[in-house]
Amino acid sequence: MSDSRATGRLDQAVAAFVRQEFASPVSGIIGFVDILVEDARRDGLDSFITDLEKMRAAAVQLLSLIERIVDGAAADVPDGLGIEADRSKLRHDLRTPLNAIKGYGELLAEEAQDGGNQVFLRDLGTVLEHADRLLADIDRLVNFGEGPSGPATTTTPPIDIVRDVLRTIAPIGGTEAPAQRGQSSRVLVVDDNAANRDLLSRRLTREGHHVTIAEDGAVALALADTGSFDLVLLDLMMPGLSGFEVLCRLKADERTRDIPVIMISALDELDSTVRCIEAGAEDYLPKPFNPVLLRARINACLEKKRLRDRERAIAEELRAEKERSEALLLNILPRTIIERLRQGETVIADRVAEATILFADLVDFTALVAHSPPERTVELLGGLFAKFDALAARLGLEKIKTTGDGYMVAGGLPLPHAQTMPRRWPRWRWRCARPRQVLRPISAKICNCVSACTAAILLPASSVRINSSMTSGAIP
Repeated sequence: MSDSRATGRLDQAVAAFVRQEFASPVSGIIGFVDILVEDARRDGLDSFITDLEKMRAAAVQLLSLIERIVDGAAADVPDGLGIEADRSKLRHDLRTPLNAIKGYGELLAEEAQDGGNQVFLRDLGTVLEHADRLLADIDRLVNFGEGPSGPATTTTPPIDIVRDVLRTIAPIGGTEAPAQRGQSSRVLVVDDNAANRDLLSRRLTREGHHVTIAEDGAVALALADTGSFDLVLLDLMMPGLSGFEVLCRLKADERTRDIPVIMISALDELDSTVRCIEAGAEDYLPKPFNPVLLRARINACLEKKRLRDRERAIAEELRAEKERSEALLLNILPRTIIERLRQGETVIADRVAEATILFADLVDFTALVAHSPPERTVELLGGLFAKFDALAARLGLEKIKTTGDGYMVAGGLPLPHAQTMPRRWPRWRWRCARPRQVLRPISAKICNCVSACTAAILLPASSVRINSSMTSGAIP
């Protein structure tokens, strides 16, 4: 970058720094006066409003004068400020609105003090503090009027700070190559002006995006309903459906509400910007748009969408994993026990007045396994136990465990026996002893035991051994 361009960039940055330093307190005064006017109208202090409006008018006049001084100095426009008489006039012009702000403010403070309005007094005191600070800085602003690189004084803007900021931010070259392409995305461009559509489409295509165009709001809604877009560039002022109506409909539809929308419009006003952002737009850019700024906003918007999509995918994976874990846990523990664990119980052991344990064991299973391929054996057990599970669920029984060809269920655990429970056992025994199966007839030995017991999350190994030994004497 040439020395002249670097100097010009530095002068503009210093001007922006000074504008912020002096204009911000004035903007603060205007903002607080607006709040005071609202409070006065709300509290019926109509006599305060006229003086407050005069204070606001003086602040607006002061802000305009400051911007003229800063902008003129940044552009190196000779203002004759080197002449002492003109500099004195400038000081007078700056003090006049400030004195008006202070004068009306002090009068209002006296009246508010008599009325005991502490909130009003506090905000008014903030306005007067800003005015006092600006009065003390008038000479510094007048010196800046000679140029950003004016006489070196103790009040000269911190050039070194501004220079350090510019050093970390590389300037945009007029002929620099476009930024490296990121991931290709699908973009819907909506504009009733053909020239705007063509220009946006061309620029986005150069960036590697897939572009779809729509000439009005109705076409845009139809395309958004059928296509999967990563971004919508939407013109605000269009015949028929306006861009704002299209935006509201997109955000009201569950299928399209997550598509980010950037509004682009020649209507550069605060109301339109605020309403579009409130309606769900990601950004608002005025026409004619700066292509470099547009590209930066689009890339930032697309990156946020990719991150949201990634978060959504991760959340879906976690949900599916939770469901799998839930299903696995339900294969191990009854649902009522799982709920008790979730509520914080760490030790679950209950005394049950009457519980029924049933144990089924396939006859000659060892011989069957010896003459069958492993996959056929697993298939047999899986099909048989699946039917057992379905029957247990229908009868309100709880599966305790399966071990090899053994299958154990319980009645009265973890919930007490139903009155009809004893009549269900013969049906269970009959079905277990005659499993439907395609390989060859299979018999099952079944026994059950009814007694009081202590039930915990895991059955003691001795209980399993007792029930297993009971089957050895059962009749097939």
